[in-house]
Amino acid sequence: MVGGSNLCGRVSGIHAGTYDVGPAPAGPIRIGQPVTINFRIRDFGSGDYIIYPFGKVDWGDNSQQNLMPLDYNVTLSHTYTSSPGAYSIHVMGGAQFKYQGNGSGSYEACVDNSIPVQIAP
Repeated sequence: MVGGSNLCGRVSGIHAGTYDVGPAPAGPIRIGQPVTINFRIRDFGSGDYIIYPFGKVDWGDNSQQNLMPLDYNVTLSHTYTSSPGAYSIHVMGGAQFKYQGNGSGSYEACVDNSIPVQIAP
């Protein structure tokens, strides 16, 4: 499991969310064999109202997948079909929040991370 507690750089000064990406597949995965990982957002770090969520996964082989509707615990699966090699799976999830303090406004916050995978012929 790769975990973290950072923001995607959209906002500063907001309490960071916490999340996990994993587990990393054990050993090489063969071309044509599905790879399954889990992306879990434990907390965005904000108590503010969510206006809308967003998210995506970049599988590292020029294919992307939107994570809509974004849930706090998502199982992701992908099959590599072209070239063997090392890939980096990058997952990002976030939300637009309505500020609940003095005045009004909104802000975006997100969590992201990458996990390596080795694809064999």
